[in-house]
Amino acid sequence: MGPSHKLSGSEPHLLTIEAGLGAIREVRLPGKVDKTFGTGRVGVNYRYVISKAADFQNQTNLILNLSNRDDWRLTNMAAVTALLKSHFSLKFAYTFAHLNTPPSGKKKTDSMIAAALVAKF
Repeated sequence: MGPSHKLSGSEPHLLTIEAGLGAIREVRLPGKVDKTFGTGRVGVNYRYVISKAADFQNQTNLILNLSNRDDWRLTNMAAVTALLKSHFSLKFAYTFAHLNTPPSGKKKTDSMIAAALVAKF
């Protein structure tokens, strides 16, 4: 829950910033430690319209644990989307995720490459 503001609202460059408050409930394995805490979130969304049939997007989010300042999460997703037919697009994305206080035995960072067929009706 929070405000969003468009810094640039005209193509080809679209830039939006967001901020908000929320809550997270997580159960970490293997010890099944249950944690619930308030969060603060800041996000930046950028979109570059390459053409009517293609665009580039970059979304960055920072989530802060309001009860433990060492526990924060950062994600960044960069994606290219290309229109195939009137209702279908192909999307390639790279996502980077950082969890500053991961469960014991886990790494702080993770990344993912994905391809998707997107349908819009």
